[in-house]
Amino acid sequence: MEMMKSMGMISLVTSIFFGWQHAAAASGLDSLIAEYTFHEGSGSTVHDISGMDPVMHLAISNQDGVTWVEGGLRINSGRTLLWSQDKKIYDACTATDEISISAWVRPASTTMTGPTRVVTFSEDAYLRNFTLGIEGLDWVTRLRTTQTSLNGMPNMESGTVETRIMHVAYTRNASGEEFFYVDGVVKASGTRSGSFTNWDSTHVFGLGNEINPEDDRQFYGTFYRVNIYSRALSAAEVAALYQQGYAKTIPAPVIRANGGHGDVTVSPNVPVTVTVTITDGNFAGTAVDWFAIAVPPTGGEWYYLAANMQWTGFPANSLTLCRPVYGGPLTDIYNPAKVLDRCSFSSPGTYYFYFIVDYPMNGTLDLQPGYNLYDRVRVLVE
Repeated sequence: MEMMKSMGMISLVTSIFFGWQHAAAASGLDSLIAEYTFHEGSGSTVHDISGMDPVMHLAISNQDGVTWVEGGLRINSGRTLLWSQDKKIYDACTATDEISISAWVRPASTTMTGPTRVVTFSEDAYLRNFTLGIEGLDWVTRLRTTQTSLNGMPNMESGTVETRIMHVAYTRNASGEEFFYVDGVVKASGTRSGSFTNWDSTHVFGLGNEINPEDDRQFYGTFYRVNIYSRALSAAEVAALYQQGYAKTIPAPVIRANGGHGDVTVSPNVPVTVTVTITDGNFAGTAVDWFAIAVPPTGGEWYYLAANMQWTGFPANSLTLCRPVYGGPLTDIYNPAKVLDRCSFSSPGTYYFYFIVDYPMNGTLDLQPGYNLYDRVRVLVE
């Protein structure tokens, strides 16, 4: 907040036009690996909107088995899987020995068995890193550690499954404490000892079923939102996710440095790449200006990214002199776009990078209260 004040950007608290809040802590954005909101409305791909590179989009194996609905994707018939073989969940979670799975779903019935695969990272019906599924009226979670079977058993079971839109979440920390939540409330807890060193990087991440066609564990129902995190979210964070809901109502810009969000520490002369992503929420097509601004630790000059993709200096604090990198309809950026590519800093200090969406589109950073969206990453060179 101190740097925001020094930049004259204290007004970037949005509530009037976009109704958006910068809430990285509440959403677990610092540890988000993958996020799916199912708002494509058509097509054969579900996009990962986490902003974490590499993106992990999901292919729909059987388009005849799904129906795009308002705000979601419904699986109607068997042998349907949304899947990816990217390793980023494996890489992130084995580095922390922690995980959180958050899902907004509407089960089609309370008689599904298998357990069905709602969210899974597995090879077949018998080998997995983790699975969140349904067995009748029970939610079932399996998670492999060095102290469980390779099938992630014993199960953690908690109910009750209902045929309505539900928020379910599973968390496990490095100490082995695990919790299962339904609609923001703890329904089961326990201890699952061991580490993730025996996870298998060749397993497939998927929603709805197993990748092996011989192992049909079909989930029937509608997906509205799925998030995967590389740490155990707190009870307060899970409750915040539940309160935020699943509906795509607000845009969400994200800026990262070397894949990290918030504060990122690097050594001098280590290359830094800064990327941005944005989801347009319910405001697709709104004419806006996009700004990228860099603030070095010292000196009287700051920088904005011009439309020709060149960083351009301007006098510190003179934000009215900034020019947008883009002006036009608000749209999604699913694949992280580079605004700084492998730039190294020889001098220790703190460098700030801001990504700002400003309304109305007029080529000027207006900073009208309630008409801005922003995100910030702070690079600490030490």
